[in-house]
Amino acid sequence: MYGFVNSALEKLIRRRFGNDKWEEVIEEAYKNGMDHHMIGPNNSFQISVVYDEPVTFEIIKAATEILGLDADAILEMFGEQFLLWCQESGYAKTLQLLGRTLKDFLTNLDALHDHLSIVYKDMNAPSFRCTEENGMLLLHYYSIRKLDSIVIGVVKSVGRELYGIEVDVSFVVRKDSNHDHSVFSIKEIGPCSTTFCRTEVIQQSPPVLFDKPVSISPEMFCEIFPFHLIFDHKLNIVQVGQSFAVLLAYSNYGLDKNLLEIFKLERPHFEPSFEAILNHINTIYVLRFIGQHDDGNTLRLMGQMIYLEQSNRMLFLCSPRINSLEDLESNKMYISDIPIHDAMRALIIMKVEQDMIKEDMNMLQWTRNNLDEEMGKMKRLLNDILPVPAMEALMANQRVEAELFESVTVLFSDIEGFTKIGQRCEPEDVVSMLNELYQLFDLTVGWNGVYKVETIGDAYMVVGGLPTRYENHAERVCDQALDMIHYSESVRNPVDGKPIKIRVGIHSGKVVAGVVGNRMPRYCLFGDTVNVASRTESNGEAGKIQVTNSTYKFLKHNPNFVFKFNKNMEFKNVKDPVPCYWLLEHRGRGTYTTLPDMSAAPPPVTTTRVHTPRQAPRSYRMSNVLLFCYYAVLLYSQLTYCGHV
Repeated sequence: MYGFVNSALEKLIRRRFGNDKWEEVIEEAYKNGMDHHMIGPNNSFQISVVYDEPVTFEIIKAATEILGLDADAILEMFGEQFLLWCQESGYAKTLQLLGRTLKDFLTNLDALHDHLSIVYKDMNAPSFRCTEENGMLLLHYYSIRKLDSIVIGVVKSVGRELYGIEVDVSFVVRKDSNHDHSVFSIKEIGPCSTTFCRTEVIQQSPPVLFDKPVSISPEMFCEIFPFHLIFDHKLNIVQVGQSFAVLLAYSNYGLDKNLLEIFKLERPHFEPSFEAILNHINTIYVLRFIGQHDDGNTLRLMGQMIYLEQSNRMLFLCSPRINSLEDLESNKMYISDIPIHDAMRALIIMKVEQDMIKEDMNMLQWTRNNLDEEMGKMKRLLNDILPVPAMEALMANQRVEAELFESVTVLFSDIEGFTKIGQRCEPEDVVSMLNELYQLFDLTVGWNGVYKVETIGDAYMVVGGLPTRYENHAERVCDQALDMIHYSESVRNPVDGKPIKIRVGIHSGKVVAGVVGNRMPRYCLFGDTVNVASRTESNGEAGKIQVTNSTYKFLKHNPNFVFKFNKNMEFKNVKDPVPCYWLLEHRGRGTYTTLPDMSAAPPPVTTTRVHTPRQAPRSYRMSNVLLFCYYAVLLYSQLTYCGHV
């Protein structure tokens, strides 16, 4: 059962008895075994969700216990509330114009349900039909559910709200083992005052319909109405339209067949007979074509029954219910089989257009998803090339201001004998060696929480303390240097196959950082600190880490870092010689036993080493220079789009 039924029941209890009573009803329903997962937040229902039918019955049962009312009284109130819910949900004008009289309204409810079934595909709607007996209006109600008392509330509310009359509704027959449906008597009591004043149509004398009688031959009638059939009192077919004739011929049927041999009555719900059809003459009918080809495709015909009084026969004037071109094809039909005046033609074409629009929308959604994925890659690439604040400013077409950092630690490294390696090896071997080395370095950058500035040839530059400021930048950069020395030993020299050797220089001080250039912009550092760090590295030794006195001061009181004095060194723009030290080890970090898995986050170390990653690892898995060029082109395109190129 769709959630709008439960939602209307919820509003009934909340409005008439208060929110607290609704909460009590739900708690009682839980105690009686209702699944807690069936109801959404705030103990409410979603109108378009299909719920198990026992949920509704559990709520009604709980309401009878909490409110002290019997089920029939609650269901009658619910029927009145359901009309109000329908009006508030956008069906007010439809309900007002559904029928000229109360009888017309009730007679056309099946047609309304039939149209609603397009939106609510799983709706198992009840069926209504009206008859008259001894001047009294009788309403026949067919439903698989035992909620008959709802009808009393609905009919009373419709009479009062839509037609300005008070009606008495009572059971004549109640559905049980001996009766397949319920019957209600409806008697008008008198007028009532309502908020809705319906303008009644002034009754006039019958209009003139024709000047002279016009005769139409059976052949012409069959051509004008290709989907019709006429049957006699025994339901034997005596005439069919042209399109019907084609369907019958395809199934090897002729006019000597009975209606029930070819069709199954789906709506309304009763045992078909000529008299029964005559009693339901104003009801919409749906017949399903059975046929002899059991291919899973069945044609449904929807229309109305018209009693031909002069010949005492029944005319079924209908249209095929076709939802798509595939339905036409599966039923061996063509658009030309449907008359031009039939709206079904336009609906079929409209459905085709809707399918095309839906396909285009799916393609647009697919394109958007791919675009979002590529934009994600672009942002990740930009994050690897530029700091996040700088990247966001550039994406927003804003200027990136230069920034002074009073205290940072800068690291430089290069490879011993790199020039000779480049001269004696193929370029592919050099690129492969650098790629392997820098992937390892990039992993350690992520582990130690420092920032990789750039690589130029064999030079690798790292800084700690920017773009995010933190106090232990010297410690992090020194840990980075130790990791680089260790992992560089796993990379082989393509010339002799021996482990390569790197030298590292570290210096601490102040720098100015900013984005330079519009075409392929770079995040650069400026100041004497950068120059001193570079000279510290170039004057170092292979396989060793040289740090200046400024970095040493940050860590000399940390007993875990082991330093050895090297010498005093002179630098440009520095007045006095600078004491320099060799960084030997960081006690307590443990020793590496195996190379890291490039797809793993933490480094594999011995159990004695305590290592806490400070941020998620940054993994570079570019297999060759072409992949890097591809991303560079993407980056260039993005910056061009943002107006920086």
